Amino acid sequence: TLVRTASTETAGYYRCEASFQLGIVVSEPALIQIGYIYTTVNTPVDVVGYESSWLLLSCDHVISLPQATVLWLEEDLIERPVTGSDSLETLLNGSLLFSNLSSANEAMYICHASNPSTQEFRRVVYNLTVSTGLLEVSGVPSQLLFLTPTDIVVSAGENAIFQCFVGSSYSMLRWYHEGSLISADSSSYSVLDNGVTLVVERAETKQSGEYRCEVEGIGSLSGNLTVIDTPIIYLTGSADVESDLETSFSLTCSLEEGVTAEWSWLKNGELVYEPIWTEGELRVSFTQESDEGLYQCVACNDVGRDMKTFRVNVISYPPMFLNSGHLPSKIHFTHSPLLLNCSAVSVPAPQFSWSRDFLSLTDAINQGHFSSPLPGILEDDSLSKQDSGNYTCTVNNSVGTARRSMYITVLDGPKFIYEPTFGSFALLRDNYLVCEASVDETLSLSFRWLINGTQELEVTTKIVFSIVILTNHVPSYSFN
Repeated sequence: TLVRTASTETAGYYRCEASFQLGIVVSEPALIQIGYIYTTVNTPVDVVGYESSWLLLSCDHVISLPQATVLWLEEDLIERPVTGSDSLETLLNGSLLFSNLSSANEAMYICHASNPSTQEFRRVVYNLTVSTGLLEVSGVPSQLLFLTPTDIVVSAGENAIFQCFVGSSYSMLRWYHEGSLISADSSSYSVLDNGVTLVVERAETKQSGEYRCEVEGIGSLSGNLTVIDTPIIYLTGSADVESDLETSFSLTCSLEEGVTAEWSWLKNGELVYEPIWTEGELRVSFTQESDEGLYQCVACNDVGRDMKTFRVNVISYPPMFLNSGHLPSKIHFTHSPLLLNCSAVSVPAPQFSWSRDFLSLTDAINQGHFSSPLPGILEDDSLSKQDSGNYTCTVNNSVGTARRSMYITVLDGPKFIYEPTFGSFALLRDNYLVCEASVDETLSLSFRWLINGTQELEVTTKIVFSIVILTNHVPSYSFN
C-alpha cells in the first residue's frame, strides 16, 4: 500500500488481512512512525570554553525522529572527522566532550546528523573559542561537574550507562544507588574510567531508582534509571477455542508478576470495544456465529510489546435423535401407565415439546393429565381409551427442528366377570370351577388353570369363560 503525503495522522499500527473462502488471516501489527529531521538554528553557534576546563558540545539543535546518527567534523582548512584523544571523546549520546580545553581546540566543529529512517541529514556549525581563566558563578566554578544522561529508560536485561565528568582534578568519585554506596567489585555494576563511567550490567527492575555521583570536595549530581520489563504474554488455556453457540467463552492473557503494560484486544485486526474486556481477559456471553474469528491480545509498554493470537470457532448443529429417533408404535391397556422417551442432542441445547394428533400437550402437562419430569420424557399414570392417538416429539434450537412420531393405541384390557371363590370339592364326585373374563373385541382370550401356581390342568375353553371339570380326584382340592 502507498501512503501519500504522510503525516502524524498516518502513523500507527498497520496490519495486512488476507481472506479466502474458509476465513481470514491477519498479520502481526507493524508500528509505523513518522520520520523527520530539522534544525532549530540556521546560523553558526558561537561557543566559549575556558582553558584547562572541560566543555560539552551537544547536537541538541537537531530534532530528529527516530534519533539521528551523529558524526562530528572539525573544520580548520578542510573538513575532517574528529579523532578522539585523552582530552577529546564522543559520548554514547552523540555529544562531544573536551576534558582539558586549550587554545589548540579552537576550531569550527560541525555536527552532521543523519536520520536513519528518511536518509536525510542536517548540519549545525559550532565556532569554539577558548578563553583563559575560569568563569565564576556565585563563587562556584561552572562546569566542574557534569552527569549524562540524567534520565535513562531501558529494557530489563540491557545495560544502562551513566557518566560523571569532572572539570578539575579530584581525589575520589563515588557512585550511589538509592543512597547506598556501589562497590567497585559488585557483580551488578562496572565502574570504569577511573570512576567516571558507571555501567548497570543487565539491568533488573529492582535496580531502578536514583543514581548519584559524588565527587569529594566538589559536589554531587543525580540521575534516574527506570528499568522496564519487556512484556511477554502467556496464554491461559489453548490458543484454539471452541465455543458452543449461545453459551459463553473467555480468552485470558497474562504477564509475569511485576510487569506492567497497556492492554488492547483485536478481532480480525480491528480494535475490540465490545464485548467487555478487562486487562488481559476478554469475555463473550451468549455466543453468536459472528463471534467466530481471530482474536489477539496486545500488551505494550515503553520498552516493547507482545501479541498472542486465539482462533475461536463457534460450534452449532441442529437436533439429532439418538438411536435414529425411532419411537415404535405400541398398544397399551386402559389404566396402565405410559412412558415415552425422546432423546436428542444439539448445539445450542435442544428444546422438547409434545403433541397428540397435531395438538400441543403443553396445557395437558400443565394441568397434570400428563407429566414431563425431564426434557424429552412424557408420562401418564393411568391411560384411558381417549388417550389413543399419534404422539409427536418435536425438538428444536436456533439452528433447526426435528420430529419423531409414534401411534399409541389404548384398549380395554382383560378383566374378570366371574372368578372362582373359596370352597371345597366333594370326594369321588365331579366338580366344576368356572372363570369368566372379557377383553377388547379386537383381541382374543385364552385361559389357563394352575394348581398351587405351578401344576397346569387341561381345560375346556369357550370364548369368554373357562370351565375345569375335576373327575374322581383323590384327595380333595382346596383353592383360593
